[in-house]
Amino acid sequence: MVNGTYEMTDECDASRRVNGQLTVDHVDVGERYTHSLYWALATTSSLGFGNGPKPTSVVEYLFAIGCQVAGAILYATIFGNVAQLIQKIDAQGVRFRQQQERISEFANFHRLPSQLSAKLHAYNRFLFAVNRGFDVGEISAALPENLQQQVLLQMHEKLVRSVPLFQACDDSFIGALVMMLKPQVLLRNDICFRAGERSRETFFVQAGRLEVLDQSETIVYTTLYSVLLLRAHCLLAFLSMARQT
Repeated sequence: MVNGTYEMTDECDASRRVNGQLTVDHVDVGERYTHSLYWALATTSSLGFGNGPKPTSVVEYLFAIGCQVAGAILYATIFGNVAQLIQKIDAQGVRFRQQQERISEFANFHRLPSQLSAKLHAYNRFLFAVNRGFDVGEISAALPENLQQQVLLQMHEKLVRSVPLFQACDDSFIGALVMMLKPQVLLRNDICFRAGERSRETFFVQAGRLEVLDQSETIVYTTLYSVLLLRAHCLLAFLSMARQT
C-alpha cells in the first residue's frame, strides 16, 4: 500500500492501473473480499500484515488464509488441551476451591458472623480431607438400588461387622443396614448429642474418638473409639469424626 492506495502487482492487468496505481473500482469484488479477509485474519491473529512473504495472486491469498485459520485452530486446540490437563492434575484442588468459594458466597449473602463463617470453612476443609470432595449420597443416588448396596457394602461392611452385635448377621441384613447409613462429620469440640435429648440415631465411629462428659463439660467419664453408640430409634448416621482431640 502506498499513500493509501494499493500497489499494482506484476501480474495485474495494465488496464486496471490509473497513473500506475491500482484503484478499488478496477479490482474484482471477489478479489477485494479476499484481500480484506487476509488483512483481517493477519491483523487479528497478530501475524502482522505485510510481514514475511506477501501473496501476490488470489490463489496465494486463499492459501495464506487457510494456513492462518488452520494455525489458529491448532493453537487453540493445543493450549485448550494443556489447560484441561492441568485442571485434571489438580482436580481435587479445583473441587476444594469451588466449595470454599460457594461457602464464602453463602456467608456473605446471609451476612453470617465471621466466627460462624470461619467454622463453615473449617468444616469444609476437614470434610474434604475425609472424602476428597465426593458426596457419596449424590453419586449413588443415580444408581440402581442393587448397585448402591454393592458400593456401600464395599465402603462400610467392614466397619459394621466390627461391632459384636452385627458379626453374626447375614449378608442381606448388613446390606439393608448400610443402605441406611448417612455420613456425618464433627469438628473438634463439637457436641454429638446432649443428655436428655430425644434419641433418634445410632452412630458408628469410623475415626477419631468421642468423649462422654458431664453437664459442665469439664469431667470426662469415658472415651469411646470406633464403637457403636446405641440410641433408641432405627435411623442411622455414619459418624466420621466426633469430639476430635
